[in-house]
Amino acid sequence: MKGKLITLWLAWLFAFTAVFFVACDKGEKEVQPVAIDLTGVVVEEGDTLLDIMTEMEAEGKLSFKFVDGMVTSINGKANSITYNPCWMLYTSDDDPAVSNDAWGTYEYEGQTLASAALGADSLLVKTGALYVWVYQTF
Repeated sequence: MKGKLITLWLAWLFAFTAVFFVACDKGEKEVQPVAIDLTGVVVEEGDTLLDIMTEMEAEGKLSFKFVDGMVTSINGKANSITYNPCWMLYTSDDDPAVSNDAWGTYEYEGQTLASAALGADSLLVKTGALYVWVYQTF
């Protein structure tokens, strides 16, 4: 009898655990990176990434929120309230004033991109450069 109770108890515990994990699964899908590829795009001197993103938003190619100097949401996916996870910016621009691979890198379509050293409102874009927003936990 004692063995049957233990077996029943273990079966109940297993079933409860399985139901708990299924119920807790929010079904969140992986958030895809958002690439801004300026290959072949002629940018005007002084254009920032924020300027390019604003143009893209006006063309319906992107939506974002910019609050207190930070991009806080892209295409409806907002930063966590604790900013972990959040949108992080990486670039192919290897100018040390623009990027810093010591702060982290991201592999995107065969390229290793370095963490941006500037925010979207102060990062001056370059023709041919790639800028990728990645929603990630750090």
